[in-house]
Amino acid sequence: MCKRSDPSDALVRRMLKLYNVNLLPLPRRSAEPGELYIQTGRKVKATSGSINAVIEPEVDLPEPYVEPLPDLTGVATEAVGADLGLSLLGNFLTAIGVPPGVVDEVKVGYRRSSTAHVKFQFEQVTRSSLDPFTIGTALIGHHFKAHPWIRDGNRYYAAAGFLRSSSISIVAQDSSSRTVELGAGVMTVLDATAEVTAEQGGDGTMAYRGADPLAIAVELYKLEYDDEDGFRMGSQGKPVALMRGRDAPPEPDFPAEDDEALLYVESQGR
Repeated sequence: MCKRSDPSDALVRRMLKLYNVNLLPLPRRSAEPGELYIQTGRKVKATSGSINAVIEPEVDLPEPYVEPLPDLTGVATEAVGADLGLSLLGNFLTAIGVPPGVVDEVKVGYRRSSTAHVKFQFEQVTRSSLDPFTIGTALIGHHFKAHPWIRDGNRYYAAAGFLRSSSISIVAQDSSSRTVELGAGVMTVLDATAEVTAEQGGDGTMAYRGADPLAIAVELYKLEYDDEDGFRMGSQGKPVALMRGRDAPPEPDFPAEDDEALLYVESQGR
């Protein structure tokens, strides 16, 4: 399901091939295009706020463009193991703001129902983005600040776009691929939780919906800087100041190792 080079899963394949994004198994609530991601060894962190936290003079970025993505809405994944599937569900519910105790009850409820596999899909998927050329142009004449996050050996990425959804739907199956349902007790707990609306369909699908859309994937571009040439972006061999008007856009980047499509990100203040 989660290999970039040859994804077997229909939803993952569309996200990768159409939108060049890193999938976020830990969804983010307040992510915005223009953020800086920092890779230290195998760890990737998202800074709280825009790239201006580490760039001077401050860059002036426009408001992101927001568009619906009907080609991703309602596309189901292939069946994944219960451990991965329930972990992804738990991460989504936690990001919505569901209390940890309730998240645990939901996961235990599925296991008590003999869940062996999970399929899931996102509803009302949108994309908020900035053109990477716009980000590159804004960086002309700017440089990194003296900042604790800016250190030799780190790698830096500009977030140009996010895919978002406020709703995840789950189909749980037993070892014989029969649909299983949550018990009435767990549904009662969910009904009393203000942060999430839970609806069970006639086909056994459970839809969990929060108030705000969460970032479920991010489009990243590598940033490199030297004092003589300034910033380079993506795969560009020349500084961004020399790339204006060129037809070749920067290449998106995928910091996760081992061909992984899932990018685990630690959020700084988010």
